[in-house]
Amino acid sequence: MRSLRRRLTITHTVVALLAVLLITILAGSLIARAYLDLSREQARDLSRGISLRLVALYRLNGGSWEGVQADH
Repeated sequence: MRSLRRRLTITHTVVALLAVLLITILAGSLIARAYLDLSREQARDLSRGISLRLVALYRLNGGSWEGVQADH
């Protein structure tokens, strides 16, 4: 009887550890995916803001890039 109890305890422990490992992997991948989505959205918003400023500068300059200085 002890042997069966011991085997069941070990089996349940292994199953519980595997479940914790699986949940950890899933949570990590979901967090990484959310971070990448937010990073892409932030980059898209930043580039949209820069492009809108460039359009405003272009229009302010009469539809030309003449005389516009580019800093390197």
